[in-house]
Amino acid sequence: MCIGPSTPPAAFLLIDCPDTTYLDYLINSKDFDLSKYEEGGQSINLRLVVHRLGNGVLEDPRYREWMRLFGSETQYQLCSSELDDQIFRLPHESANPEMPLSDLTDLPPKTDYLRPGM
Repeated sequence: MCIGPSTPPAAFLLIDCPDTTYLDYLINSKDFDLSKYEEGGQSINLRLVVHRLGNGVLEDPRYREWMRLFGSETQYQLCSSELDDQIFRLPHESANPEMPLSDLTDLPPKTDYLRPGM
């Protein structure tokens, strides 16, 4: 029987941050310390973080700094979540970015907006 070397377990996160009032809790939470999640002595390999963000969250430098803690090998997908006041205040996802990510020079590499068909 052939057994190859083990690989670190892979994981992804889905972050839902509706507005900036949640930032202090999110940024200071110990739940995102990936070193405490190990399997067989190996640290988790975080491959993807999907960010569902409300108004003003991405523009806040504290959030962008927190994103960078996950490392440059992690892929980041962003989508904005807005409430449409015209239709019963149901959640509305936007596939059209509100601002170019190039305006935020301190985002981690491999960051992009979540788009249909990806």
